[in-house]
Amino acid sequence: MIEQLFNCLILWHSDMRMRDEKQFACDCNVIHEDAVNRVRAAMPDGRRFYELANIYKMFADNTRIKILWALSREDMCVCDLAVLLKKSHK
Repeated sequence: MIEQLFNCLILWHSDMRMRDEKQFACDCNVIHEDAVNRVRAAMPDGRRFYELANIYKMFADNTRIKILWALSREDMCVCDLAVLLKKSHK
């Protein structure tokens, strides 16, 4: 699950960067009502988004992201992670 979340974050970030570089803008005047209705029907309630936002707050520190990435590749103890990230394990 951690690897899936990490991959999702990478894809989302690169997609957002591409949109910024292209100055993404919708140039159509048509609302795709069927797509909007399908997404609306599948959309979780607001509480789920609030919980998810709190999870994403944990990723604000790049060291945490590095730890998650490392653990998605290999089981590692605290000492291994400290050496990998050049941090103290205390």
